[in-house]
Parts: sequence; structure tokens; C-alpha cells
Amino acid sequence: MIYNWNGNSQLQLHDYGISTAAQLRSIMSQQGNDVVFSFANGEKLILRDEQLSTIEDRQFLLPLDTSKLGAITFQDEFNSLQIRDFSLDTGIWRTDFGGNLKDQWAYTLVSNGEVQAYVQPGFQGRGEADLDINPFSISDGVLTITARPIPDEQSYAAYGREYSSGMLNTFGIFEQKHGYFEIRAEMPTAAGALAGLLDDDQSVRAEHRGGHLRGPGDHAGHRLPPRARRGRHPVRRRAEARSRRHAHLRHAVDPGDGDLLL
Repeated sequence: MIYNWNGNSQLQLHDYGISTAAQLRSIMSQQGNDVVFSFANGEKLILRDEQLSTIEDRQFLLPLDTSKLGAITFQDEFNSLQIRDFSLDTGIWRTDFGGNLKDQWAYTLVSNGEVQAYVQPGFQGRGEADLDINPFSISDGVLTITARPIPDEQSYAAYGREYSSGMLNTFGIFEQKHGYFEIRAEMPTAAGALAGLLDDDQSVRAEHRGGHLRGPGDHAGHRLPPRARRGRHPVRRRAEARSRRHAHLRHAVDPGDGDLLL
């Protein structure tokens, strides 16, 4: 039962096998003062004190018709981790924010008060030796990003950060301004972990963030206690981008299980 339906209200249904406004219209009827949706499984949805003639098709949030989209412009099935090697022009993901790779801004968002460094195999930070931290693992098309506490003896090299994590983005590799973006991911539930499909101010980039940990005062999460349980977040196969226009994609996820579809 839905009360106070109005011109700004919208209806979205899941798992009813309905994909068009015409299909919805076919199960709608006026019964007294109410509009009733009668579904094939016997369920009914009632809009109380509403007239059928006032409900517009734009108020139905229907599944995307992917046949109307252009060709896929970006995808990753995560059968392997394709880290960018700019010298060889190979790979589709980078694991840092670029710039001076000895500066902390390349590995964390300092202005956000984040308490992790986004690392990758071979990460040295401001030190001169490999810290031997790898947050990424892949199995059967599933990318897992693991956030871990950083040992005290490695903290200086890791810019004083308490945790290591991983991040994938397409800065300088791929861009898409308009289009359909999708990621399938298992989101973390640990306090302090933040996951999502992130974009920048003027475009959308595929950035995959694992163990996105924020400090006190951040409205989006809570600081993890020292030596908190490590977080594991798998990302399942496929990162895809479809558009008829130019593209800039950012696919971000805290360790999760999912695909990215653009």
C-alpha cells in the first residue's frame, strides 16, 4: 500500500519480470478510489486515493534497455590484474594517483584524512626498499582487495599511515563523460570502510578502491581501531563501458565482489 502518491513519486520493481511501461499498464486497474497493480504471482500493490489517468510513464523506473546502448568502450573480466606500464603502453589500471611517486598524495587522499595508503606490488613509499605488500589477489574472475594494518617498522615508509589497501583507477588511461556505468561488487561491512563507484568533477573514472579508511570527523565512516580486523573485498568479473560519446571512467570499490560495467 502506498499513500500520498504524487507527481514526483516514482515506482521501481525488482524481480517481477516487467521491463516496459506497457507491461505495467496491463496489470493496472482503477478500483474505486485506488489504483491497483495485480501481479502474476498473486501480489497486489495499491496506490491509495489515486487516479489511473494521473500516473505518467516517466514515474516508472524501468530496467535499462541495453540494446539502445552503443558498443562497450571499457571492460575488465578480472582474469588477471592489468596494471598499467606506461613505458610499454600496456595495462588498463593504475594503482596510484600519479604525479610525484615519492609524495604521499600519489597514494592517499590527504585532504580526506584517510588512514590508509593505496599500495601495489613493489610499493616503496618514501623509502628505498620494497615493503612487500600486495593488496590484490584474483581467483576465478574475482578480484579481491585486502586492507591490512601496516607494521610499525614500515609506517614511516608508508607516510605514517596505519593501514595498507588497494585502489585501481584509469587516470591518464581511459575517460568517458557520458554513458552507462555498472559495477558488481560485494561491499565491506567493517566500520570505516567506504565503497562505491566514484567520479570526479567533470567525468566518471573507473577507480577501484579497497579498504578506503577515513579518520575521525569523516561523515562517511568511522576510524578503524588499531590492528583492526583486515577487510577483504572481492570484485567480480567484468568492468564494461558502453556509450555513444567520449569516455572517462572511474571504477571505485572498497574490497568488494563485483564487475564494473560502463
